[in-house]
Amino acid sequence: GDRAMVLRKVATAVADPLLLARSLFFLDRDTLTNFPALASWPMIRCHTRVLDFFGTSPPPSGSEGSRHVTTDGLDLMQYLSPYPNQWNEFLGFPVEVPHALARTAKKRQGLLWGKSAKYFQEHLPLIEQIANVVPLHAVLEEGRLQVPGVTVHPFLAHKAWLQLLAESSFFIGFGDPIAGPSVMYSLAVGTPYLDFSFSAPRRQINDVDFASQHPYAASLGRPLVYPVHANNSTQVIETVKLVLTAPAVTAYVPKDMTIEVYKSKVKSIVCKSFCDRS
Repeated sequence: GDRAMVLRKVATAVADPLLLARSLFFLDRDTLTNFPALASWPMIRCHTRVLDFFGTSPPPSGSEGSRHVTTDGLDLMQYLSPYPNQWNEFLGFPVEVPHALARTAKKRQGLLWGKSAKYFQEHLPLIEQIANVVPLHAVLEEGRLQVPGVTVHPFLAHKAWLQLLAESSFFIGFGDPIAGPSVMYSLAVGTPYLDFSFSAPRRQINDVDFASQHPYAASLGRPLVYPVHANNSTQVIETVKLVLTAPAVTAYVPKDMTIEVYKSKVKSIVCKSFCDRS
């Protein structure tokens, strides 16, 4: 399997000091769990980078190493995150959409964020209230969603999904999925996002707290992003009506997520060494 292939590549690099010196191992968090137990871990640790979606916070006070080092001996900056945080290297991801989509005329409709019906089950009454104000669309790959006023689409290719997103007047989530890239595509086609705020911060893996479904987007503010709270249906409906009557939003891609800046970041990460850390 993939793990066996990765381990073979590691063994090949470890056996050749010159090859190891030029090697970097990019792992996800699940794959990383297999590595600290390897006899070669002390040799490859500084050559490792971790693609970490939610980010990793410092270990508790008194843990092995300093506040900048995890219990596996990795520097927190060896963790690469899709959004900026105070601990890890911000890698981001490139957001590209056809220019024509950014100028798409809006229809009086909203699009629900989430490809599984499980994300909506606790919020069906609220979804029905919104659908009484404006037609809604959903794209589901798992489960069924039967709410009057909601048109459910089966799996859509990325281009077709982007078209539906660009035609919609707003994009709304209900708490899950957390911090997905879909929101950045929504803003890239000029569709405002309604960001679900939590009553209390939600703790994800790695002891990272989220105050809303998409904290990075929340930081961008209106008119791109509007905070909403599912426990306040009146506020949600008022926000939906506000967005429907607001002036068109200019399509927006953060500078850090343009292809040029992303390539520059990748180059910087590849050139950065942790092997000479004291």
